[in-house]
Amino acid sequence: PRREIIAVLVIVLLGLAVYGRCVTYDYVLYDDPNVIFQNPRVLNGPSPANVFWAFTNPNFGLYHPLPTISYMIDRMFFGDWTGSYHAVTLFWHLLCASTLFIVLLRLFGNYAVALVTALLFAVHPVQAMTVNWIVARNEIMITFFMLLCIEFYRQYVLKRDARSWILSLLFMLMA
Repeated sequence: PRREIIAVLVIVLLGLAVYGRCVTYDYVLYDDPNVIFQNPRVLNGPSPANVFWAFTNPNFGLYHPLPTISYMIDRMFFGDWTGSYHAVTLFWHLLCASTLFIVLLRLFGNYAVALVTALLFAVHPVQAMTVNWIVARNEIMITFFMLLCIEFYRQYVLKRDARSWILSLLFMLMA
């Protein structure tokens, strides 16, 4: 467990070193304003009506209810500060990279392969768009829930317990 904690810390620190500046960025003019900063549902926060709307309507043509709800929560806690939206997106990215490491380690039992893969995922330039473009948070969230689905399915295969199967199915539906 100590090696795993150190690996996760390295993943997080390198990810912060590469993408941490994003908290100083403004939003991307393409669709961040329409999806978040000019959307009255998002701006009014996570009320029951707005959460229902997120699950039943596309947000600027995009059906991604969980990211939309996360933008509502960002708005509730941080207001208009775009850096907070970037910080939350970066948090999701680092959580996803750390989860990738843990899932790969459990799947393959190879510490080095799991660590190198997660590090590449965490800092690779191909992730720049996903981390720096707030609306791309949906890609990170989908990947995170997919990784949880894989992990709980792995547990189900080993144990054949209903809990793991249900959690795997739940996270698959969220992905």
